[in-house]
Formats: sequence, C-alpha cells, structure tokens
Amino acid sequence: VRDKPFTYRKKVHIPQGWAGRQIFLLFGMIYEYARIYVNGQYIRSHKGAFTTFDCDITAAVTPGEQVEVMVCCLHSHDGTMDHISSAGEHVYGHAGIIDDVMLYSVPSSHITHLAYSTELDEAYTNAILHIEMEYVCCKHCVADAIRLSLADPEGNEVSLQENLIPVYAENTVYSVSLPISMPKKWDAEHPNCYTLYVHFGDLSYAVTVGFRSVERKGDEMYINGVKTKLRGAALYGYDPILGRVFTKEQLEKIVVSAKWANINFLRSSAYPERAMLYELCDRYGIYVEVCMPMNFQRGAWDSRFDQKVRPTSNLPEFEENYLTQTAEVIERDRNHPSIIIWEYGNESDWGMNFKSVLEYIAKEDPTRLTAGTWDNRFTSLASYHYPQCDELISGAALYDEYAHVATHAMKTLKRDPGIRNAWGESIRHGWDAIYASAGTVGAAIFAMGDMIIERPEGDVFGAQYGQWGLLDAWLREKPELWLVKKGYSPVKLPDKIIRKPQQGMPLAIPVQNRFNHTNLSEIHFIWSITAEKNPTTILDHGECSGPNIAPGFIGALLLPVREYHVGEQIDISVLDESRQEIDFYQVKIIETGTSEAEGKPGFGKPVPPVLLAQTEDEAIISNDRLHIVFSKKKGLNIPASCDGKELRIGGP
Repeated sequence: VRDKPFTYRKKVHIPQGWAGRQIFLLFGMIYEYARIYVNGQYIRSHKGAFTTFDCDITAAVTPGEQVEVMVCCLHSHDGTMDHISSAGEHVYGHAGIIDDVMLYSVPSSHITHLAYSTELDEAYTNAILHIEMEYVCCKHCVADAIRLSLADPEGNEVSLQENLIPVYAENTVYSVSLPISMPKKWDAEHPNCYTLYVHFGDLSYAVTVGFRSVERKGDEMYINGVKTKLRGAALYGYDPILGRVFTKEQLEKIVVSAKWANINFLRSSAYPERAMLYELCDRYGIYVEVCMPMNFQRGAWDSRFDQKVRPTSNLPEFEENYLTQTAEVIERDRNHPSIIIWEYGNESDWGMNFKSVLEYIAKEDPTRLTAGTWDNRFTSLASYHYPQCDELISGAALYDEYAHVATHAMKTLKRDPGIRNAWGESIRHGWDAIYASAGTVGAAIFAMGDMIIERPEGDVFGAQYGQWGLLDAWLREKPELWLVKKGYSPVKLPDKIIRKPQQGMPLAIPVQNRFNHTNLSEIHFIWSITAEKNPTTILDHGECSGPNIAPGFIGALLLPVREYHVGEQIDISVLDESRQEIDFYQVKIIETGTSEAEGKPGFGKPVPPVLLAQTEDEAIISNDRLHIVFSKKKGLNIPASCDGKELRIGGP
C-alpha cells in the first residue's frame, strides 16, 4: 500500500582500525523513499527506487563500538517509478531494500569522482582516453601524486604518455587526455575490456574501460564506425519470492541466457538495473539501454479530451527529483562500455522535466545516444513500442518493446500450446524484415523474464499476464527462448533443403553473415552427413572455419568434393570462438532442377541467382544451372558447366 512505512533495524560493529577515517553506508537500491538513522540520529533521506546513494555516518559512530542502523522506507503516492496516486488512496505499491547495503571507510584524502570516455579517430583505429576525477585532499595527505596505469585485455601494461597526477590541496578537480595507439575495440561480439587503475595513497581503484564509439549517421546506428543492428529483449521481471531482489548468480544467468539466445541487446525497461548486471554485460558483450527511473508519468483526460490530471513530467516541483535521479544513474553507470543509450523515461507524457533531463544528459555525457517514449523529437533514436506486425518504421527507429510474448491469453495457450511456435515464427519473419529494413536500428522483445510473485497472502501477483518472459520466474529456459535463438541467429543457412552439386564439385551451401562486427572466418562449422535410409550411420563428417564473408554479405560454405546422393541429410552446427553453439541446421539433399528446389533459404529472401564463394586457391560462381571455377593463381577458369553440360569459355 502506498505511503505505508516499513522499518529495517540492524546492529553493526565499527572496526577500531577505522579511527580517523570517513565512514559511509552505501545503499544499492531502496524502494522508493527512505530515511536513514544511526543510533536514532537522522542521517539523510532519499527519494528514488532504483538509484544508488551513500550516507556519511562518520560523526554518528565511534570506531570500536556497535551501532544500530535503522532504515524507514515506503512507496510514496507521488513516486515517479509508477503511476502516481492521490494521498490516502488505496493503491498497491512496493517498499523495501532491494539491493546490497555496504559499510565502508576511506582515508581523509580520497577520490570522490572518477569517470572516463573514449574518443576514436576518423579511421576508428587510434583512441584518446579522457579521464576526469575529483578528490578530497586533507592537509595531512601523505600522497604527493595520483598514479595511473592501464592494462589491456590480456593483463599487459599499456604505456601511458602521462601517469602521475600532482596532488594539490587547493585544486581537487583534474582531467587528462591520453593517446592510446591501436587499442582493441569493445563491441558486443568482441568485448575487449581494459582495466584502468588509479592509485591514491593506500587506496586503489579499478575501472573497466572499453574503447568504443556509438553514433547516429543518417538513419542508422554505428558502433565503432560499423552499422549495427540490435537483436534485443527487455528486462522487466521479478524473483517469484523476493520480487525485485536479484543475486549476482541470477543476474549472470540472465546475461548468459541472453548471449546463448543470440541476443546482443538488453533494454533496462522502465528503471535502471543493478550495477552488477552492467558489469556482466561489459564482460560477456551485450549492448544496454538504461531507462531513467521515471515510468508511466502520464496525464489524464476527460471525455472531451480536456486534461484533468497534469503529469509530473510537466510539474516544476518535480524537476529536482527528476534531475537528481538522472544524475545518480549517470554517476554510477557511465563507466560501462556496454551502455550505449540513455532513455529519459518510459511510456510517459512529454514535459519540461524530461526536457531538463535530456539537457543534463547532453551536457554530462554526450558520448551516448538517447531515446524515450513517447516523444522522439529531441532524442538521437526514435523509440516505438509495439508497432503493427506489418509496420516498418525508419528514421533511426528502435522498437525497444515489441513482439510481446503471447501470455495475455493463458486459456488459449492451454488449449493450443502451438501458439508458442506461431509466436516464434513471427519473430523469425519479423526479424528478417527488421534486419533488411533501412533506418530500423533494432528491437527488444518484451520480456526477458517473467513477472510473477507469491505475495504474503498466498496469491500470485501477475499470474494472468506476467508469464511474458523468455525465462520463467525461476530463470529456467522456456520454449520461446529457443525460438528466439533461431529467429535472431546471425548465421543464416538454407532451411531444410539444398541442391545436389554436380559431379566433382564441392557442395556450396549459401550462407548469410548477420553479425555486426564478426567475419565468418572467425566462426566454426561442424558438419556430418547421414544416409536417408539409415540416419544413424555417419557417411562423412568434418570441421572447418567459416568462409571469408564480411558482416552483411552472402557467400557460400563449401563442403568437400564427394559423391553426394539425393536424400542424404547434412547436420551443421555453427560455433563461435568460445565453442558455444550459435545455431544448428539440418538440410536434405535434393535433385538439381526439381520443383522442390524452389524453396527459399532462411534469409527472408530467395537464393541469390549467382553466388560467389572463395577458397584459398579458387573463386567459384554458381547457381542452380551455372557453375564456374576460377584459379586464383592462373586467373583462368578450370571447370565450367551449365545444366550439367561442360562449357568451354576460356579465361580470364
């Protein structure tokens, strides 16, 4: 219930060794309004459900003694995290500590702010590492300099042009720009993480650094100068017992499951997530859109369309809260290379406070793109929720909620579970269209996890609609996750059939590279061939690296020359560099020229009329009727045939 207070109490021991140091309590997240007391002494209050804040309790404690910490929290009726209500109105709410609480101390001289950004040159080859920091320096400070060091992804030290920062008591703000030659860039397919170490006295700070750029060019989004498509899912789920509380193990399960399902983008829907989730996305390689904690801030209109309730986004008295929460999100999360989009708010009416939020973001962190629903006039990307199934929107459009998992019809699902598979087919066809669409940046399926919770009364909240996840509430894989893995696959081969090659020719299997930053030569293919009448007998098998096909292009995977027979089945497993399976295909060999051969591959388009493939020594042009092989060494064609008849066309 809104405005109903709940209280936590805990006794903690303050170590004797902390004498002379500043002592803090750090709260990861408290839903939604909190007041903090130590030994009955009021310390501070905080408003905002999903932002981290700390409390300086130095003056309220004595090192070597025990203290009682009390936290009073409630979900206020005017909280910006959900639909606002009137004071005293009986509306459900959430309240409680939903993330870790940490007690820590620092010496009197310490760093209070540390942020970085990376700037790539026009060729996206070399970089500048911009570092800014603020520190407190007491008059007894023993350190005369702050020392910087940078380690590459393998742990090797990177030479820095400047690594010692003088410490002055009167100047506690410092910035430095360091040129870095040819760093390994960070992207979701190559999450190369450097580590910046900052040493100040007896304190050491470590920050993950990713050298990457994100920008809008025309109607497309580019990462490190490469046009990039986002294959996403939206985060909006509960633990079935603890609600919005998640452990590191649960967060890692979410990220690993997304990576397994060929998802390269997570939208932190309606509110920011825990910092640990972004750390995992940095490491595993997933792009992130972070929504500021302003959600469902809408007005209301009467039957004559006159506004009767003004949204908080347009009320001046809420501006400070909007800006404070935005500042807390950016301060905590700006050093994560995985975060590429700041979202000003979710499904809310535009107003002066959102204008202030975007102005603050532009000033504080112009290195990322912006989005927000419902107004796209002032953002980098145009955010849309739930476009029509046959609707393709351009103009740097991002469907950051789309293709709702079919759980608003639970009775229908019980009667016909095949609806799940139909939904999966819609994802496949929909993503084919989005991938091919100019000006459509990407999309995020709603949602990654279920939102159901057993309440103390014993009923299950969200049971009738909240099973919308690709993972269930216990983070177990649902059928929809498997269907998404197939629909989002970045390596597309023909579905089900392939034409028999001509005698003495390799089997050329059309393949499309839908990665953003990965050449198929980085990918592994494992294949096996079984007989039509004895599928347990393996006739041939092998493993090879993928062909040299750049992102966005189509080529051919060549299987060795052998006598292929109609009816044989080829199983093909596609593996990434870590040997995780990206996709799996089963194709049957059919006779060349049969009507069945007119089927379409899994590209969303028919097989191209002419296919160019390459080996180390040969270049091959081939389609249903024509097959020509050129020698790279001699520049001459070797064999050539059309409709099975030998051609003599000379060369080069």
